[in-house]
Amino acid sequence: MLKALLLATVLFVVFVGRSSACICAPHPNTFCETMDPPFPSPQTWIPHALIMGVKLADVYYGVDMLVVQSFHGAPQPGEVIRVWGDCGNLCRSYTNELAIGDTVIWGLRNCDGAGNNIFTCGATWEQLDHYMISVCGVYWLNYNNGLVTGPLTSTTEESMTTAQFADLAASCLGGTGVSEAVSEDPQWVRYEDGLPVLQLSTAVSPVQLTVCDVRGCAVLCRSWDGSALPLHGLLPGLYTAQVSTTDRRWASKVLVAY
Repeated sequence: MLKALLLATVLFVVFVGRSSACICAPHPNTFCETMDPPFPSPQTWIPHALIMGVKLADVYYGVDMLVVQSFHGAPQPGEVIRVWGDCGNLCRSYTNELAIGDTVIWGLRNCDGAGNNIFTCGATWEQLDHYMISVCGVYWLNYNNGLVTGPLTSTTEESMTTAQFADLAASCLGGTGVSEAVSEDPQWVRYEDGLPVLQLSTAVSPVQLTVCDVRGCAVLCRSWDGSALPLHGLLPGLYTAQVSTTDRRWASKVLVAY
């Protein structure tokens, strides 16, 4: 038993700096590795969204961010999103290090609501359509004077233009489809008596449809012709629906509230 405990201790690393008081399993140390982890169960690390954002305000232990540019996921330029950090008991980055008006690149996960617990943050502010920023990897890059800076492909500081970074993101995340064009089709998600219904507004050849829960785990994966598809049988919560063709991709949040 003692030997097992010592081994477990060796296998876990305490992450400090831009972090919470958190114990992370072996985790990626560069941006590219965070986007495409070399470790098991990568769906727990890969961001649902990758944005350039400006901090507008502090909100308890989170922030409101204005999306300036979206490299991946559902958030669109001009949208204001809420991002939750750490209150002291979660494996998330602290967001209060960022000053109002600062611009950063953040890789975000869909919010898991972990702060809504008396044993963590003791609050009920987190909602399923919010986001969170993890600490177990490189989810935070600096942006200043047109340059993105951070441990991009190695553990040393690197800098590149926004255009170069967009190409890098496409390269690092090619396995998750980020290299494809991402767009919002406002007519492809609707609700009928609270039931989400997916339907593409334009005719397409059979495409790949993937619906993931807030943990990033696929709950539906199938070929689809874009016709009306009610999402029966899903538990209440926030999901991400994604459609991929050979040269285009739609991504949108889907809320199941019934």
